[in-house]
Amino acid sequence: MSKRFDPENSEWSTMAPMQNRRGGVGVAAMDGYLYAVGGNDGTTSLLTAERYNPHTNKWTMVAKMNRRRAGLCIFLF
Repeated sequence: MSKRFDPENSEWSTMAPMQNRRGGVGVAAMDGYLYAVGGNDGTTSLLTAERYNPHTNKWTMVAKMNRRRAGLCIFLF
């Protein structure tokens, strides 16, 4: 279960689950979205990525990476 923090109300709330289970995932924020990239599903490293929209509380798949990765650091520009 994932939680998100609302700094305006100083409250934590439950987020919608990602479409893929991920550990060792790279996470970054850009333009009001949260991106979860790669990671490991408990069996294999992933090449998929998801974008979280905090206004709709939904995750959507975005373009895949060209290689499976876990334990990574990402940045967006």
